[in-house]
Amino acid sequence: MDDPDSPLFRKRSGWIILAVLFWAVICLGSTFYFSVFRHNDYKAKVRKIAWRQGRLPAMRGSIYSSNGTLLAYSKLEFFLFWKKVGRGNVKKEIEQLFGRTISYGTKISEKELSLLEPVFRKYPSAVWIENRERRIHLSDVDEIEERFDSVLKGQDGIFVVMHDRFGRRVPGSLKIIREQIPGKTVVLSRKEESD
Repeated sequence: MDDPDSPLFRKRSGWIILAVLFWAVICLGSTFYFSVFRHNDYKAKVRKIAWRQGRLPAMRGSIYSSNGTLLAYSKLEFFLFWKKVGRGNVKKEIEQLFGRTISYGTKISEKELSLLEPVFRKYPSAVWIENRERRIHLSDVDEIEERFDSVLKGQDGIFVVMHDRFGRRVPGSLKIIREQIPGKTVVLSRKEESD
């Protein structure tokens, strides 16, 4: 071992202390630079990663003839999805609730949707519902649909939801930014029906 009083030992110690000080200055400078000058940039990036925006489709309006006969309407249909979680068997629990076998993406009724509340509570980020609008035409109204599209389509809503680093939705983080406005009902006049 070198003698602490020797010039060589002091020279080596001085270089080591200088290297440590230089490294500390770089660390402090980087911390200051990223926390002060780049703070807003990184904050914006984090928000983009964490929050995802989605669309809430507006229901299309109905079409009635001049005598009150329903010609076209929209119906919401619900589809069930899930992912595997730990020890729990989500599919089996849902099948017990419904009293029938189900598959991934299966269509469910409004009554079955109301039965799912305990499953949503137990597996908040593993079960989700997608709703889709199905347009039902009771007669040939394609041309009328086109002509009154701006009135029938309504305005879509917007929501944001937070995702964790694995891409899973964070329970309770859903926020509606803009409510959807359903399309208006169109009642045809006798003249419009004949055109």
